[in-house]
Amino acid sequence: MKRKNIIALFLCISTILVITAFITVANSFSLTETKTTIFDASINSINEYTNNIIDPRIQSNVLTFNIPVNNLSTNESINFNLYNGGSYNAILNKIDVSGLDNVIVGVSNTTGKTYYASDFITYNIKDKDGDSLNTGDKLAIGENKSATIVISYKDAAYLNEDEKSVINSSNSSINMKVIFDYQQDK
Repeated sequence: MKRKNIIALFLCISTILVITAFITVANSFSLTETKTTIFDASINSINEYTNNIIDPRIQSNVLTFNIPVNNLSTNESINFNLYNGGSYNAILNKIDVSGLDNVIVGVSNTTGKTYYASDFITYNIKDKDGDSLNTGDKLAIGENKSATIVISYKDAAYLNEDEKSVINSSNSSINMKVIFDYQQDK
């Protein structure tokens, strides 16, 4: 009888230890549970673009497209929508534009100077009212904001002979990438 009581006590203590271990493990998983934040401020469509914008694409908050380098004295544009499909208001933290500063258009045969795309091309990003998009701009829940990137080429009348020679011999295009970094507005 004593032996049965000891075995029963051992089984009870073992069961309590197993249950305690299970509860401890279960609680440790719930403490490290990842919270899902529903936040989705991104570019949701390209509405229209001029003829020389090549292959415009959207991937979440990134707009990419190609433009030829030698379209002097013209402007190109691409119109798109920014949309906040999340459950929090968004604020524009940063606009990152790449593709102009590091792209070599050519090297002058006369002077040896290296010319970059940024020597011939500028851009600006505006909303539908013509106001510049800036960091700190807000995008409310469900808001759809139309915006336009205008690419301006340096007027050929203002190029020196060295620049004209380099740009006229270039048939390259620039892959531009524009990233809209939105964060939750607190």
